[in-house]
Amino acid sequence: LDIKKEKAQIRSNIGVITHELLLYSELTAYQNLLFYGKLFGLSDIEQRIHWVTNITGTQTYLGKQIKHMSHGMQKRVSIARAILHDPAILFLDEPETGLDQEAVDGLHEMIGLGLKGRRTILMTTHSLDTGFSMADTITVLSGGKISYNKKKIDIDRNVFEKEYANLRHNK
Repeated sequence: LDIKKEKAQIRSNIGVITHELLLYSELTAYQNLLFYGKLFGLSDIEQRIHWVTNITGTQTYLGKQIKHMSHGMQKRVSIARAILHDPAILFLDEPETGLDQEAVDGLHEMIGLGLKGRRTILMTTHSLDTGFSMADTITVLSGGKISYNKKKIDIDRNVFEKEYANLRHNK
């Protein structure tokens, strides 16, 4: 059993979007995506870069250094980085933070059309509207424990909002 290979295999199935962009500011968007593509051993790097930049609307920024982009555009490149290797599991930690409305709409579309159903997505958000609109299952953490967990189809939105308010006040 090769533990290093096992860990690499697990990591190759995970994409992560956090508050940290996980990009090299001195490199261009293209160089960052190329680096991560090589890191994941992608054989079709150029096609993958084209695919993710098309989804994230970053095609025209490929030649620009990360440090010279707006935070919202940096976040879009970070999203492109996270999905470049087409991971089976995607962790999104408040992915809307720092995005303008156009990018938020693109993120929702990307998850709804391009990613959802093809992978497991775990997203943390403080926005009830975002969580409710994008989720199949709603889970609430309170005091470090799961205090609510239901499939969205089984939830009455108005009842949930009252239950959520109670959970937040009774931490």
